[in-house]
Formats: sequence, C-alpha cells, structure tokens
Amino acid sequence: MEINPRDSLQLLLPTLLDRAVRLQPEETIVTYQGNGNFHEVSYREQYLRAKRLGSVLEKSCEKGETVGTLMWNNANHALLYHATPCIGRVIHTLNVRLSSQELAYIIKHAEDKVVVADEDHLKLLAECDIDALRSIRLLVVCGPSQGIAGGWALSTEMTQTCQDLGVQVVDLEEFLASGTEDFAWPVTEHNTREGETVGLCYTSGTTGTPKGVAFSHRALYIHLLACSATDWASLSRTDCVLPVVPQFHVWAWGFPFMALMHGFKLCLMHKWNDGESILRMMTRHQVTLAAGVPSVWQAVKAEYEATPNPPPLVLERVLCGGSAPPLEIQEWFMNAVKAELINAWGMTECSPNACSARHVSMRRDRQNSAREKIRRTGNPGYPLPGLEMRIVDPENLDVERGQNESGELLVRSPCVTGAYHKQSTPDKFHKGWLVTGDVALIDGEGALQLLDRSKDMIKSGGEWISSIDLENHITGLPEIQMACVVAVPHPKWDERPVAVVQLAASGSQISQAEIKLKIVNHCRQKFAKWQVPDDVLVWTAIPLTGTGKLDKKRVRSHLEEQKYCLPLMPWAYSGREGMMQRHGAAT
Repeated sequence: MEINPRDSLQLLLPTLLDRAVRLQPEETIVTYQGNGNFHEVSYREQYLRAKRLGSVLEKSCEKGETVGTLMWNNANHALLYHATPCIGRVIHTLNVRLSSQELAYIIKHAEDKVVVADEDHLKLLAECDIDALRSIRLLVVCGPSQGIAGGWALSTEMTQTCQDLGVQVVDLEEFLASGTEDFAWPVTEHNTREGETVGLCYTSGTTGTPKGVAFSHRALYIHLLACSATDWASLSRTDCVLPVVPQFHVWAWGFPFMALMHGFKLCLMHKWNDGESILRMMTRHQVTLAAGVPSVWQAVKAEYEATPNPPPLVLERVLCGGSAPPLEIQEWFMNAVKAELINAWGMTECSPNACSARHVSMRRDRQNSAREKIRRTGNPGYPLPGLEMRIVDPENLDVERGQNESGELLVRSPCVTGAYHKQSTPDKFHKGWLVTGDVALIDGEGALQLLDRSKDMIKSGGEWISSIDLENHITGLPEIQMACVVAVPHPKWDERPVAVVQLAASGSQISQAEIKLKIVNHCRQKFAKWQVPDDVLVWTAIPLTGTGKLDKKRVRSHLEEQKYCLPLMPWAYSGREGMMQRHGAAT
C-alpha cells in the first residue's frame, strides 16, 4: 500500500510557533521591569519583531549553528525562542546562575557562534576564559528596557576582548532595525527534516561536567502537543500564564513555546522573582496558571500572609516542580487561594515535562476529601501521553520489577533524548531507554512515586533511607521553610542521615534546641527509629542550584569543610543530651 502524503509531512516548529499570531494577534506578552512597571507587546508586534530578527540572524550564522542566549525571562528572550528554530539555527539557553568557569565550558562545548545577552550579564561573560569565547562572531546586547535601544556599555576589558577576537557587538534594537518584516521563514517541509536539531540545553546540579541535550523539531513538536493534554495542566488560550521558572532552564518548562502555540497571555518576571513582585504580577494581570519551584511558592505565601488585606487572586492552577511541594504549601493554595497545586516532574532529557499529579486524576477521585486530593499530589503522578516508564533492578537493568516494587526508573518517548551532545555516556542509556538515576516505583494505579535520587539514598546498616521522604515530612512543620537531608559517614552503620533546615518566619522565635527536638519527635511519628536523622542543623540559608533545587553537593561539601562529626549518641535514640558528644570530636 502506498504511503499517504499526510504521513510524510514533517513535524516542524514554524507551524506551531506562528499559531498564536493567527488566533489571538492582540493578546500580549508582559514583562515586569521593576518598581511596578510593566512592558507589554502584542503577539502581532512580537511576530513582526521575530521576522526582523530572523532576517538578520540568518545572515550572521549558518544553518545548524548555535545561538546562545544569556538572558532573563522577558519578551526579548521569547523572540529568540520564535525566530531561531524557524530559520534552522539552534537556540542554546545559557544558565545565568552558573559560575564563569562553568559558563565558559558550556559556551566552548556548544560552539556558540552568536550570543544574545541582557546587559546585566555582560560582566559574567567578561569573566569567562577568553579561549572559550573564540567561537563567537557576534554579540547582541539587550538594554535594560524592553523595546528601547541603549542603556548599556561594554567594560574596557570586554571591549578589548571583542576587538582581539573579532567579535562584532551590536544593540538588539539596532540589529532588528536592519531586518525586514516580510521575511519568509526558510524552514519548510521542502528543505528541513523533523529530526534536525533546533535547541540545546545543558543539565545542572549533576555530578561531573554539565551534559548537553539536543532537541529536534520533532521532539519539541510532540512534547508541546503532549503538554496540551488536559491531564497535564488544563492549559488553553483562555489562560494568563506566569512561568517563574527561568527561560534558561529547559525552556521554562516549555511555556514560551506553548504561548506561541496557544496564544494565551504570557507574563514574564525578568529578574524579579521575589514574592512581592510575583504577587504584583498575579494581581495586576489576573494570572490563572503559574509555574515554579517550591522556594518560589514559599516566598509568595510569606508575602501574601504579611500583606494587610491582600488583593484577591484569580489563580486556578499552580505547577510545582524541582522537588516535591511541602504539605504546608499544598494546603495553603487549596484553602487560602482556592487554587489546585499540581506536582510536576521532568528532566532536561525529557524535553522536559514527563509527569503530573492532579487533585482529580481519575473520575473516581471526584469524591475524594480535600486531604486525599492533597495526598495524591505528593508524588509525580501519571506520565504524559507517549512516555513509557519501567522500574528495573539497579544491578540488572533487564530485570523488571513489579507493581509497588522499588528500583531504577527508566523512561523513553519520542521526546526523551537517546544521547548527550558530543559526549559518550553509555551508562546513562540502556537499549533505547534513559537511565534516570531515580529510585522509584509504579503503584497499582500506574502512578509514579519517586523515592529518591540514586546518589542521594542513604544506606545505613544495609538498609535504605529515603532523603526525600524525610525532607517532605520535615517541611510539613510550619516552623520549617526548607529541609535538606544528606548522608554522613558513620563508623558502624556506614551512613546516617543528617537534616539541615532553614527556618520559616514562624520558627525564628524558637530556640535551635527546641526546633531540633520538635523535628526529631515529628519524624518519630512516621519513621522507624533507625530512619530518624541523627542530627538536625539549623542554617540561615540552604544552598540551591541555579535552577532552584536543593544543592546537596554544596551541603555535603560544607559539612566536610567544617569537619562535621555525627553526635556520639544521636537524638533519635537518647534525646537532647546526646548532642554533647560526637564521633571523632570532643566538645
């Protein structure tokens, strides 16, 4: 039988990214600019600016070459999301929270030919090793005000570096002025295959050097359609969406692309991610769906509760990812805001979204109590359409585990990468499946439950302890804003858990000894005695990665630098007096 012409049609991004301007040309993209000021641009205006950008960017680098973006969340960054893949170039989002050494490695490894940077990131770029910048031919700088030229200047050192390397430097608005609005996207079904690369992101918070993940037209196209399924977040063009997650972190979970596809109102915070600014955006522009990590929602909650007579929110759904949402945050959104908190899980390697847990995931859930609905969102939930999951024996990845049996999580789909960019990592893939590094199980209803990262599990006396379970339980206390549980070496049990906590405002008036005792007693209510942390440390701030996750590497490193030793008789067994003596140390 002959192949239907329909089935040879390539899945190319321009057909999705031009959709918003056709459906809702007067809807807007809003960028917060600080001090209560907002910049708005319609999809019609944004589309014409994207055409101008594409027409000049096409002349600045060849097909398949990489365009790096060193930018905050703003409309200018969204321009790059639109124009770059539509001209057959590769958009590479650079994490502005990395050190200059890490950034230099990534720029060099990706071979960025063009870099578009917000003016306040020029200093970070100037600190990079000059050898890493040799691939760059063009530096486009965005001023502090969206849509307005100027307001920036290169340092003397950066000016000299650009001259030495032959890098052309231009203001974004001047760059756009040299373009044309009647430019036709060169990416068509006649000259482009759906498997061609259009995006590049690097992982963060992992061991070793960052790993690059390349994204094709096909992978992102299918991913955008999957995220449009009602079960994920009930997204539609009637929404006003605020992704607080950075655009430099795996496409801000895809929301800028989704905006161009659906045409919903898109709100972007630029660099202002404090609770007050976020609430100002939510109330001013009537945000219905927001997305971010737990620390963001803790800041929003604290600001809302500290504000006398806060204005009402129309928020309906809140996506929370990066780590499991604390029980306190879930209850607050449900009871005080009347919004559904959706637990979302994914990975850079998954494009990035993979699973979500809703208050009502099945028809039978409609009758559940509020407590049961919250319980269901404590884990990642159900996979996006097309995503396959397996739980296998960590020692033999061909041996599959049964329902409710824990093991190594493997995933695959048309959106999940099968290799890292210019890196050989055979241990990360197995017969077409991505080895996620997560310890998990799939329950009797087909929902995913993450137990821990393989590297973060604590092995004590031959038994495994989940750091995630302890963290989630500890953050259920109103006095605790954040908790991080790590393994510390023990002379008899190999490893023992230690909890590092950051206090919420309600815990700041309580002594550290009382906080510690409260946490230990709280853990004893749920966990076996041997699972309870041997010690509780109160820190002013727990370090986070550039994407807002707990930075356990830095926590462990800090403990090692401080030559931290476990208490000789831990609280979990002997009470407060056990804190006076420690293994290998005298007090």
